[in-house]
Amino acid sequence: MLLILTPVWWVLGVDQLVWPVMLTIPTFKLLRSRNYRIHVTPTIRWLTLFTIIYLLSAFFIVNPIRIITFLRSFSVYITALMVITLCLECIGNQNQLMRIVDSLILVITVAAVIGFLAITDIYRPHFSTVMDSLLPNSIKSTGYGGRIAVKYVGSMSWFSWFGSFFRVRSLFMYSTHYAAALVITFPLIMFRWQVTKGLWPRMLVLLITILVLINLAFTTARMSTLALTAGGLYYLLFVVRERRALQLIALFAAVIFMGTALYLSLFEPVTFNPAEQIPAKIESFADARGGSTSDRMDVYRVTVKGWMERPLLGWGTERDVEGAAYPAGSHSMYLGTLYKQGIFGFLALVGLYIALWRELDPIRSHRNCPNRTLNLLVDYGRWVLVVFFLGSMTDTHDLDALTSMLLWTTFGILLAASHCLRYGKQSHAV
Repeated sequence: MLLILTPVWWVLGVDQLVWPVMLTIPTFKLLRSRNYRIHVTPTIRWLTLFTIIYLLSAFFIVNPIRIITFLRSFSVYITALMVITLCLECIGNQNQLMRIVDSLILVITVAAVIGFLAITDIYRPHFSTVMDSLLPNSIKSTGYGGRIAVKYVGSMSWFSWFGSFFRVRSLFMYSTHYAAALVITFPLIMFRWQVTKGLWPRMLVLLITILVLINLAFTTARMSTLALTAGGLYYLLFVVRERRALQLIALFAAVIFMGTALYLSLFEPVTFNPAEQIPAKIESFADARGGSTSDRMDVYRVTVKGWMERPLLGWGTERDVEGAAYPAGSHSMYLGTLYKQGIFGFLALVGLYIALWRELDPIRSHRNCPNRTLNLLVDYGRWVLVVFFLGSMTDTHDLDALTSMLLWTTFGILLAASHCLRYGKQSHAV
């Protein structure tokens, strides 16, 4: 229910604040019912360690105004701990899992419909929220606070391949975070397509898929698109591992090759030199938003330089640095963690990612699998993880609480499915 009400939270302007508040009561109710004893999985253990290191890094914050930034990001990991705990302790059968999968898909579908209406210029909402009258001007004057106080679903931008266009972000804080949410939930949509029966239900899933891909294109989030593609190829090659998968990959490569050749023949000079023009197109793709890539490189440079000054526990949060377009410690989960929480935080993050990968290992022999639907869901979890690991190279998902909520809920149901398969766990009502 909490997820389904996402559009309501967005309209009220509390979509970045509501999650830890609403999850605290059921979490403490669960802990009390178990006498504060729960099964601590490797993922929970590493996530707890990372959260503790994150908290300790607060003592190294230099600029007091950045404490607000710290609390905002820290609340995301508290929420993640609650989500994972609730999913593992309270979900124990396929029906419960499928309801949450459908809730996630419903949220992203609503976002995609709103995004599509904005892209086609049918409807582009722009309004002040309840939080506009509650937040102090000092917060509303920031880019983040302004997006809480006043809601809109995108803005005009420029991309070398499109020219001027409407860059959509729908219900999310930024277009890159919207793209991250789209590509993280896309494997769940593919899972729903595979297990759905009947012509019209499958047509509905197909329509959702098309809407999601259209929205993804108009976020112009290149890394998310590449991560989705790489994750899909990994899924076909190393999870499905069938001859049909290789045929699909060959077909995909052929379509890309022929499409590229057609584009070059129609829109490029007649004399086509692959050795010169293909690298030029790759460079054009990398710098398609006119300086976006170079700005990120500058941020990564000052981030690494800053980390070397405080290598152990970092700076606690992002910091504005003269000469950089974005704050140091931003635009990369890996480098950002090094900068903000130091080498200890980075090692805890790597341990968390490894724990997720190991716990979400599907049962290889489907003949020995007690529930093929749940195992298929865990199979698609591999796709989700590859997307997440690659996307973390250029994104910090904790900047948007809604994106993080969708992300950790996805991990929660995948972990619950894996545990149901292996231990036959039954849920406990809360």
